[in-house]
Amino acid sequence: MSCSFSVNLFLSETDRPQLLQRIFDRNYIVKYLGLDAFTAIDGVKTAMSNEVRAEASSNELPEIMKFTKQNNLPLNPQYAGIAKGKNVFVIHLESFQQFLINMKVQGQEVTPFLNQLYQNKATISFDNFFHEVGQGKTSDAENMLETGTFGLPQGSLFYTIRIRQYFRSGSRSFRTKRLYNRCFPWKCGEFLESRPCV
Repeated sequence: MSCSFSVNLFLSETDRPQLLQRIFDRNYIVKYLGLDAFTAIDGVKTAMSNEVRAEASSNELPEIMKFTKQNNLPLNPQYAGIAKGKNVFVIHLESFQQFLINMKVQGQEVTPFLNQLYQNKATISFDNFFHEVGQGKTSDAENMLETGTFGLPQGSLFYTIRIRQYFRSGSRSFRTKRLYNRCFPWKCGEFLESRPCV
């Protein structure tokens, strides 16, 4: 049994590197290692997450709040209220590099539609955005955009924490001001346990 598991793990790592670190890829774990191995791995990960949560203390909250207040950046007056009364479209592209904007290959624009948006005087573009390269790339990058917080060093933030009430998103802020907002992810809502923010 142990030998076959080791062989399966070795073969799975050649096809899907970091399989055991990427625990949110549950279908792959079952596919490569079997349901029994997945159940054991998921049980260990859940126990570890619960242990960390159990060790958290509300006594640490004042120190965290103090750090947050000391390191909170003031509102940039250049952007304050800039979109008031306007329709706002946020386009967040995963695995896209800034150098592609306005780039031409053999005289053809690589991103003609994005170039039009980017060059429009009403467009605000940010090229100094944190490059998320962790294991929860897609969902953690969405979280950074919506909340301004970073993901985890290992695993997907939403899969590991599994509770959504921790974060105040931009979309939720829009709703409190009775503004209409919709989010259209490129994949179905089941992808990395993310859900459309509608």
